[in-house]
Amino acid sequence: MGQTGRAITRDAILASGTILTLVAALSFLRADSGWLRRSVESLALFGSDPSLMTDGSFLAILIRNAGVAAFLFSGVVTAGVTTLAALVLTAFAIGTSMALVQSASGWIRLLGDVAWYAPIEFASLAVVGAAGLVPLLSALRAGAGDSEERQPRRGPLHRYLAALPAALRLGVLGFVGIVIGAAVESAVIALR
Repeated sequence: MGQTGRAITRDAILASGTILTLVAALSFLRADSGWLRRSVESLALFGSDPSLMTDGSFLAILIRNAGVAAFLFSGVVTAGVTTLAALVLTAFAIGTSMALVQSASGWIRLLGDVAWYAPIEFASLAVVGAAGLVPLLSALRAGAGDSEERQPRRGPLHRYLAALPAALRLGVLGFVGIVIGAAVESAVIALR
């Protein structure tokens, strides 16, 4: 990966992490615990199994987080559109979930439990989200780093397609972090 590719990856990680952080923080600050409780209760009305959301087993956590990561990664085939939507929705879910735990159990419980696995999971989601944005950012970059002497200037579609292997490597890295985060989270839950 050349200097331009590294810059695109860095920019994608910064964008992804910034969106996750800002929306999560805003939703944490604005969360209404009554609304959150009603939302969880309404899952049963629509046939969703609310126990999957509260199951602390490794497999349940991995399925939940891998599904989110897949949604974040899907931007590689949608020019980043689904990744941007997934970043906002994921951050909203993170912020409101943390607000629910904090309001029900307090700051000590929130920080004591979450501090072990949330940074791993959050960073991994940011990396997978970045992977979903890398092809788009590569296509939008107007041939930066292309030297007319070294190679002809490439079009946006070529740059988009050429960025797919880098996006896949970044996505795999993020998914590995998701697996590690799920293992740590399930261990913390088991030790409670």
